[in-house]
Amino acid sequence: MIVDNEQNILITGRFEDIINFNPNAAPFILHPTYPQIMDIFVAKYDLEMNLLWAFKIGNHNHQYSSAIGTDDNNNVFICGNF
Repeated sequence: MIVDNEQNILITGRFEDIINFNPNAAPFILHPTYPQIMDIFVAKYDLEMNLLWAFKIGNHNHQYSSAIGTDDNNNVFICGNF
């Protein structure tokens, strides 16, 4: 998890089942690319935990993210195995 210079919260992780990034409002659901294969997710929330966006990275192999960061222009970078 990291907070960017606009005070937004960014998280990354992995999932292998349906995941909802916005459980308190209109659902924003991502599905894994393949059943029982780990995909990476990246999500951005404001300080009130309102979802701004989320996406996944996946293919037929397991994906793992290990770190997330931003630069001065709020470009997002992730490290991992994908």
